Amino acid sequence: MRKFILFLIVAIFFTQSCTAHQALSTPTINATTTPPIEEVTLEMPTMPSPSMTIDPMRQRGKLVTVFVGDIFAISVPQGSPKWKVDYAGSVVEPLTPVENMKEPGPQGWFFRAIATGQTDIRLTSHTPPCESSVPCPPAPPIVFVFTLEVK
Repeated sequence: MRKFILFLIVAIFFTQSCTAHQALSTPTINATTTPPIEEVTLEMPTMPSPSMTIDPMRQRGKLVTVFVGDIFAISVPQGSPKWKVDYAGSVVEPLTPVENMKEPGPQGWFFRAIATGQTDIRLTSHTPPCESSVPCPPAPPIVFVFTLEVK
């Protein structure tokens, strides 16, 4: 019986010794490093402040006067998301990027008056394709035209 108790004490001692060693051992961390995140600053193109904003629905068929060097905006009329804009490039130049001329966004189109003269500015809506299996009746495009005089 003494041998058994002695054996039990020795076994308990070694068991506690191993547990303590495991608790005190230094854990290893298997960490992976990630590359640093590169910060990118995006700059949105800004348009200069226009001296006037022309509403083509209100100015339809009217004469609008601006001066050489003026920057003016034309608001987007309701009725279509896409438009074709016609004008005389010898009198005004677009400041809206070419890729945005069909769909300028809520700010509209921006132009600069570059020479004296007159030009009709014509906005023609893009007619969307028919999306049904039944042929659609042809819909006439929406057209807004006003005359711009540059002095």
